[in-house]
Amino acid sequence: MIPATAGGKKLKNGTWTGHVGNLLYGRADLATITVFALNRLPYIDMCSPTEFTSITFCHGIPNPILSWKSIFWPFSPLTWIVFLNIVGATIVILKIVTIFAAKVYGTKVWSSSFTIWVILSSILQQNVRKLRTWDTRCLLTSWFLFLVLLTQAFLSNLFGFFVSPPLEFVPNTFQELATSDFLAGITYKGAVYQFFSNAKKGTTVDKVFGKFRTNEMDQCFKNV
Repeated sequence: MIPATAGGKKLKNGTWTGHVGNLLYGRADLATITVFALNRLPYIDMCSPTEFTSITFCHGIPNPILSWKSIFWPFSPLTWIVFLNIVGATIVILKIVTIFAAKVYGTKVWSSSFTIWVILSSILQQNVRKLRTWDTRCLLTSWFLFLVLLTQAFLSNLFGFFVSPPLEFVPNTFQELATSDFLAGITYKGAVYQFFSNAKKGTTVDKVFGKFRTNEMDQCFKNV
């Protein structure tokens, strides 16, 4: 077995390089080829594969995503919608409670703006004036307990995003590579190139082939 840099490529003058050339011209009796290509069958014979290997994508280090929108990332959109609905419902209920409390205890009715401010100030962890009626205290106590759990979950997740921000998308499958704007580099037009070039039009493999760029090995690593 004589090692070669590739499985083999047919040159314009009809000669073969790599392992196919070693077998064809008597320089080796047995060779290992990682990719099966139909255009090699007229010149060499294949035995049963001894091991199946997968293709590994090499890419550069993905950049972290830094954005002001990260303050909304700790919760999913559905969670935010539910939270806003709860805030609105709490404001309405608190307004109704203060109206009834004013009639029962003879206290002053809270204005709508002040009722909203009480809820928003509690969300922003600001002080709220001392409450006098027990019904208002019970309602806001339940609200504060709910808010403590929610804010702690939010702040802990937000801290996690700041310490370890999400990274840019990197394709891990051929399907993701086909639908992304990434380009694929290949060192030479060998068996892998021929496999993709002979793919049926419109398939995932054909879409990946449209992203192929042929470069030398050093240039491929520079691009990565």
